[in-house]
Amino acid sequence: MQAPTRADYVKVYFTLFGYFQQERGKVVHCGHPFEYAEEVLIVFFSMMAIRRITAFKAHHRWLMRHLHEAIPLGFEQIPHRITLARRYKTLAATVQAFIAFVGRWAEALGLEFDSRVLIEAASLFKACGPVWQVRCLS
Repeated sequence: MQAPTRADYVKVYFTLFGYFQQERGKVVHCGHPFEYAEEVLIVFFSMMAIRRITAFKAHHRWLMRHLHEAIPLGFEQIPHRITLARRYKTLAATVQAFIAFVGRWAEALGLEFDSRVLIEAASLFKACGPVWQVRCLS
């Protein structure tokens, strides 16, 4: 069995986000319409988090240097770093709702995805020293 590629993960993200949008319904946004879709930015910011690229200037530089990867993600043109920063701030509520949706969706896959047991890895948060902890909440 072949290991999944990055393109496979991107397809899964877009598929799950499509299901999420169907459940959520149409969201009304006042003002000028967005040039970059929510799902494109969420997938992009997820990729950058995995690569540990956190600065918006570095996000922009990465997109400029990797045009062959930006186009399959759904970017028709490369957004400015300020656009990335502004949209990142506005996506927080959508990302939280999407994570909750994926959790509910994954519960049906098997007992190992049951939401009554939560395992939290604190490795995403900066620690004061070489501390790494896993807490099991039940």
